[in-house]
Amino acid sequence: MSDASYVVQRLLEDEPTDQWPEDFQVILFDYLEQLGFEEFPESVPVKMVPIQPLLDQAQAMEYDPGDERAKPEYQAGITSYAQGGGKMPPLIVRGNELLDGRHRLRALAGRAQVVSVIDLNDFLPH
Repeated sequence: MSDASYVVQRLLEDEPTDQWPEDFQVILFDYLEQLGFEEFPESVPVKMVPIQPLLDQAQAMEYDPGDERAKPEYQAGITSYAQGGGKMPPLIVRGNELLDGRHRLRALAGRAQVVSVIDLNDFLPH
């Protein structure tokens, strides 16, 4: 994937972390701990990026046949939630690399041009 295909559309305000499901907070904190965080932040920067490069990446990933989230009924539930106006947690990326959110991403396919992401590179010193 070329860097040109992954251009930030717009930076959003920091989003409060307590609005997301607990399982997502755990995943996010696991990544943040790897970066040296000792406490879970109250908010994190979220930005909007084009969906297609990440979708291409997600489609190339292999699924574990035992993964409940890969089952059609689970995907249908995510899609229904998104269509009903539910706010899904952002995807987690590191630069151009998708780390978490491929199921949410697939649920948004064909209905969104951009997607919200938390880029772990935003937490590294510049």
